[in-house]
Amino acid sequence: MNLNVHLPHWKNLCYMYGVPNSSNVNDAHVYLFSKTYQSKKSGDNFEKKCQSFDSASLPPCKAELYQHLLRVRYVTKFWKNAHLKTPSSLSPLASGYTINDDKYDFVWFTGEQFPSSVADIIKSKVLFII
Repeated sequence: MNLNVHLPHWKNLCYMYGVPNSSNVNDAHVYLFSKTYQSKKSGDNFEKKCQSFDSASLPPCKAELYQHLLRVRYVTKFWKNAHLKTPSSLSPLASGYTINDDKYDFVWFTGEQFPSSVADIIKSKVLFII
């Protein structure tokens, strides 16, 4: 699977989260967050308190969704071929899992946690406060 391939699933996921005109889950994620928490006045700083923020109301970003789809493919292959001696040739380490303390854990995403532009904004805001 290639993360950059445009899949129909991306559009379906956006539709499920109430953003039917988008086929980019990252754009839908930002749109829904902004719709809820963006300031009403243009140019205002983001200062809204997110005390009861539920991230489950946002679609996963593309990097998270990709890792999830790798795990889905891995588990599905096992169930589909459960009657065989070797149900899957896929490696769990290449299918959205990692090993920690001799146990498999999820790989939630690969790459940066957030875009560098956000990091730059937060970094400059912290320096301004200090």
